[in-house]
Amino acid sequence: MKKELCLPHKSYNKSIERLVNSLASGININLCKDVDQAVELAIYLYSVQEFEGCIELLQSFANDIKYSERSGVWGSKQDTMALLAYAVLNQSKEAAAHKVLIDLFESNPNIQLNDTDWIIEDAIDDMSHYVPKDNWDSDLKLTKNEMTAGHCSALKQFIFPYLISRIIRKDDNAISEPFNDVIKTELQYLRDELETN
Repeated sequence: MKKELCLPHKSYNKSIERLVNSLASGININLCKDVDQAVELAIYLYSVQEFEGCIELLQSFANDIKYSERSGVWGSKQDTMALLAYAVLNQSKEAAAHKVLIDLFESNPNIQLNDTDWIIEDAIDDMSHYVPKDNWDSDLKLTKNEMTAGHCSALKQFIFPYLISRIIRKDDNAISEPFNDVIKTELQYLRDELETN
């Protein structure tokens, strides 16, 4: 089943144009690769500060992804809803971001709002292995696509735990802010990569 997306009409750069063209015919919301490609475009839009375009794109399909024991697409839904909540939160709409997270939890019978410690524990462990681009080995040679994919991956890795910590658990800033610092850093790296197109 193809789902039409609310795509940006403005031209930004080659990377964004390539994704817009690829997604123009819609996505199959039951396929991870299709949903992941739409999330990648939304991340690109957010990174170049096209916040409304990011939100409109995510809203055009996020709630249509259904949980299924036989499909791995729910992980992609988590990335979709987390980015949507993050974008909404950063427009000073915490109640709306909270609702997006509640909808996410209600869409999967296997996760519970009162059992999120493991999410934060995993993210704290991930933080211990995180290396910002400025500290990468100078001999490391990556293509532009590998660089942007890496930044998108780091963003998906830390946005959800940041939101759980900040909005659901209402943790002390000492827990939530390091996640947000990584997110801001990765958004800047991604923006820099996209602007060198």
